[in-house]
Amino acid sequence: MCGDIFVLNIAYILAHIVKHNSFEYLGEQNYQLLWFNLNIFWLLGSSFIKVYDIDRTFKWEKVFYDILKLMAFQAMLTSFFIIMVKGFYYSREHFVFFYLIFIFLLFAWRFFVLQSVKRLRFRGYNLRPIVVVGLSAQGYQFMDLINNNPEFGYKFMGFFDDRPKQYVNKDFILGSIAECEKYCLENNVREVYCALPLDSAEEIQMLMKFCDKNVIRFKILPDFRSIMNRRLSIDFYESTPVMLVRNEPLENLANRALKRSFDFIFSSLVLALILSWIYPIVAALIKLTSKGPVFFKQNRTGYQNQAFSIYKFRTMEVNNDADSQTALINDPRITKVGMFLRKTHIDEIPQFINVFLGQMSVVGPRPRMLVHTKEYSKMVDRYMVRHFVKPGVTGLSQVKGLHEDDANVNHIMLEKWVTADVEYIENWDLLLDLKIIYLTIKGIVTSDI
Repeated sequence: MCGDIFVLNIAYILAHIVKHNSFEYLGEQNYQLLWFNLNIFWLLGSSFIKVYDIDRTFKWEKVFYDILKLMAFQAMLTSFFIIMVKGFYYSREHFVFFYLIFIFLLFAWRFFVLQSVKRLRFRGYNLRPIVVVGLSAQGYQFMDLINNNPEFGYKFMGFFDDRPKQYVNKDFILGSIAECEKYCLENNVREVYCALPLDSAEEIQMLMKFCDKNVIRFKILPDFRSIMNRRLSIDFYESTPVMLVRNEPLENLANRALKRSFDFIFSSLVLALILSWIYPIVAALIKLTSKGPVFFKQNRTGYQNQAFSIYKFRTMEVNNDADSQTALINDPRITKVGMFLRKTHIDEIPQFINVFLGQMSVVGPRPRMLVHTKEYSKMVDRYMVRHFVKPGVTGLSQVKGLHEDDANVNHIMLEKWVTADVEYIENWDLLLDLKIIYLTIKGIVTSDI
């Protein structure tokens, strides 16, 4: 934290020099007050956004994402402060320069510090000796994880188990469970991981008491793979633990509000800046080349398996099979104008009306025809999980190159679609949405999508 505060203040001074070419205004009361508040707002935000809760198995993307969230929080409070004091004399350029310099310096500082720590651990410094009590598949998996990632800073010592050694791999066995306590004290073991069956309550309690008494951290490696092979997490309803079989960031109200706010702003801009002028041109082309409405409306499966009417520019001749028969390559129903609209994805732009109305999101699993939802849900068990979130104009499966081809769908392709959609649901954050939007635009420009 001290390092971050130091970097913040250096960034403020550098931004002041870049803007004013001197230290002239740095001592003014107004700028000193702003300077002071930037520090206070950073400290205040860090109590809500846990940027300093970094464990040994941290991920770089989470570290940087948390920093960006804290910076956004700080900038919001600072803007509110400027409005409240009517501080219109503050330079906007100074504000911009500060955050550009701050982001660069803080990312560089964090990367240097954390990477240095990882390198030291990789070379054998600052290692934390650990043991596992109980041989199990989960215990072996944990051993491999620790041994294959020395930068975590753990030194795996071995297992303790009561089974006869002829039935287990003797290379990893340090002794019986009863010998664990003596070994831990003699070898300065810092953490004990318990992989015993959950019905071994008495042994688990004894180990826990021993660890608490001797300043050793006690952790449990539960093995639920007999129930399901997926990543689990635990939530608490007051004091009642609840095992979650799927991580869903959009179950959080704040995340849903953030995503909806982004969708509303983004769709409003698309409707105002793109659809407003492109509609008359496309409408004229459609009307001049074929009979029928400008928009094509079709029922699709949406959020929570509820049907909604999706909007597109009409690309086919009016026909009675539109709700049951998907378009084929070189489908005779597609008009010449429609072929161009499909190739350039202009036909998809009216879907931002659905986004504006809250029926869709900018990013999410692509919505399918009702008949396809019924068919595909029988082919892949997890298919309906896609409807835990709103469908999107674009999605992770699209930018991964899994193009929609309902005419030639097979179980393997469908499984890939669903896997990508579930991956999106379980790993959502706003940066992922922005990345998918960028890759979608890039793919359209390069004709890869």
